[in-house]
Amino acid sequence: MLSSYYRNGRLECLRENPEVTADYLNNALEEGLESFFLALNDAVNACGGQESFSQKTGLPCRILAQVFSEGENATIAGISKVL
Repeated sequence: MLSSYYRNGRLECLRENPEVTADYLNNALEEGLESFFLALNDAVNACGGQESFSQKTGLPCRILAQVFSEGENATIAGISKVL
């Protein structure tokens, strides 16, 4: 229960504060690719999820789904499509 409360609070903070989101992503990148990928997934979810992010960016949902389904095997090339 506490973890979902913490996650919901984090997503709300990311949604409301673009500067915090940028710092969050930068800090995660310093920790490594896996941390960055997880933070990027949080940022997309904070924007309303993959479908909403797709509509806002014009990036097809299938590309987002493909990138995020790669999990730990995500590549810089795949992640760069989202960025």
